[in-house]
Amino acid sequence: MVGVDAQQQQEIVALVEERVAAEVEARLAPLVAEAVQHALWSPRVYGDERKLHLHPTAVVNDALFNLSSGEITVEEYAFFGHGVSILTGTHDITLFDRERQVGVPKSGRDVVIGRGAWVSTNALVLGPLGISDSFVARSRADLQRSVFGDEDDFHPGWVSHGLLLGPPRDVVRFMHGIFTGALLPAPLRDQMRQRYPVTVELKDRPWRTAGYGLGLMMDIASPLGLCIGHSGQGPDSVAAAYHFPDLEVPLTVAVFAPTDEQGIAERAVLDEAARLR
Repeated sequence: MVGVDAQQQQEIVALVEERVAAEVEARLAPLVAEAVQHALWSPRVYGDERKLHLHPTAVVNDALFNLSSGEITVEEYAFFGHGVSILTGTHDITLFDRERQVGVPKSGRDVVIGRGAWVSTNALVLGPLGISDSFVARSRADLQRSVFGDEDDFHPGWVSHGLLLGPPRDVVRFMHGIFTGALLPAPLRDQMRQRYPVTVELKDRPWRTAGYGLGLMMDIASPLGLCIGHSGQGPDSVAAAYHFPDLEVPLTVAVFAPTDEQGIAERAVLDEAARLR
């Protein structure tokens, strides 16, 4: 610059840079803010969008939908927190190296998120799965939706790991999927079924032997052969859900009952399985 010394040149350059930066920030800041908001409310889709079915009343925010191995349906009034991932895609864990990388099934792992389902922030949902009438109870009001009510004024927050409410059919579908191969590969299923016998008095219970697997109660000598599942007791009710793999056609049966005696529900499971076999 003619007639301008080095110090003045630096000051001019600094002034120009400051003004340019301010102008750029003024123009870009609204665009960046808009882009951030758009990202928070725009779902991301991987795969064939024709396999994604979102009801107009559903709120999915920035969910990631992976459609590699099935279709995804989100029904009326379902709503998601941010960062939810719904994945149909999987890889064959029995393969290795390049074969495992490309070993992705094309179908068979559909996901259905049922009417009014609430999927929490950062939840990961893996297909195949159907969530319809089951939900995690968060308040006493939620327990009023149970057919057994909440006579004892039980708060679901007293259950540290969460209190899941739903109909027996959802339990049966979930458990049957685990034990027949639809949800878990054989190596993981075999680990679950590794039995550890225990010595315990089975008063007023129908079981002949007692043992535990991973999250499972197991009787190896029931009238219908091997019996694997679990019993539980909650507010004003008991539940029993068991799978019978030794039958010619394996069965899964669940019974809920408004009683404090788990043996009542367990005997009903055995009776119903015997009727259906």
